[in-house]
Amino acid sequence: MQKLRLLSSVIALFITVSAFADDPQQPAPAPQPKAGAYLGVQGGLSNQSGQNPVFTTASSHLMQGYTDALNNGFDLGFHVGYHYNDFRLEGEFAHMQNDIADIGGQNWNTNLIMFNSYYDFDIGAPWGPYLGAGLGLAIFPSAISNYSAQPSNCEFAYQGMMGLQYHVSSTFALFADYTYIGYTNLKGNHSNLFNVGMNYFF
Repeated sequence: MQKLRLLSSVIALFITVSAFADDPQQPAPAPQPKAGAYLGVQGGLSNQSGQNPVFTTASSHLMQGYTDALNNGFDLGFHVGYHYNDFRLEGEFAHMQNDIADIGGQNWNTNLIMFNSYYDFDIGAPWGPYLGAGLGLAIFPSAISNYSAQPSNCEFAYQGMMGLQYHVSSTFALFADYTYIGYTNLKGNHSNLFNVGMNYFF
């Protein structure tokens, strides 16, 4: 009797699973890009609260240089990479522009050339989180108006990224992320980026 009940339960479970698999109302599998190249663009808010450049001029009250703050600004960039399974490798160029708080009408422009790697978490849905890290160069202006600036020229930079990506299709995705950028020779100086963007997978 007990064996008959067990057999009946197994048959009922099999029928239920088969009906679930054949149900046309079930959602289609999440679109996943094929392995290959991709390119993308991003842009958003550039916060430089942790970066305080030093300016020097011939004026007597600024002879020794002074530290100024940077207001919130914007960043724009593009990237080209290669996607394989849950991993991505890419090269990125980005431009950050922020107003200098006490020097009217002047901007602090920083260019980034970075090499990044990402891991995409596959949760079986069209959207999913990802983590990334990158290394590269930050290129700072050497002068602002009549002021010389420090830092200037190039500094090694590193960054960490975390975000969400939504696959509209197997070739097109939207994303939103946060990026922390640090500079190896500028202790206490860092940048925060809050971006949205899109990727196209070939």
